[in-house]
Amino acid sequence: MSALSIADELSNLPSSSQLFLANSMTVRDFEQYFNPTNSIKIMGNRGANGIDGTISTATGMAFNRKPTWLVIGDLAFYHDMNGLLLAKQNQFNLTIIVNNNDGGGIFSFLPQAEAPYFETMFGTPQHLAIDKVANLYDAEYFKINKIDELHKLCLQPWQGLRIIEIQDTRSHNLTIHQQRLQKVKERLAHEN
Repeated sequence: MSALSIADELSNLPSSSQLFLANSMTVRDFEQYFNPTNSIKIMGNRGANGIDGTISTATGMAFNRKPTWLVIGDLAFYHDMNGLLLAKQNQFNLTIIVNNNDGGGIFSFLPQAEAPYFETMFGTPQHLAIDKVANLYDAEYFKINKIDELHKLCLQPWQGLRIIEIQDTRSHNLTIHQQRLQKVKERLAHEN
């Protein structure tokens, strides 16, 4: 399972859903590969904020009590864990999908990925235990590694705060993106 699988699966969210996308790889993946079958409200933070405040903003989106989804990477999740308290206190129906690749996955696509200082300066692994964070905020927690597990959770109604962890590696994420891009190029070449 990969980050692209998340975009593929969430394309089938019901029209009553709201979707908040974190910056960095998440918003890029959804821009390129998300193909919603229903009209849903989609939001995200842009500008100089970067990844700060993502959970808090998604929680604000959930104030209207509609089923709200947040797709976020582990670093952005780490930067705003305190935003989980507002969701817990107000019992918002917020599902957070954390794509945990133990660091800044977007930097693996850039030339500095080959530098000897990459892990310290760009990869920045945090070794974050998402299950312990979920426990701290009384969130329902799921760790999944198959697309059918995510599919079931997408169809299942829920109440309150729910955290779904999808564990991946940055190198696998890079490979999956390269393979998908190659398929797109081949298809375009075939159609022309």
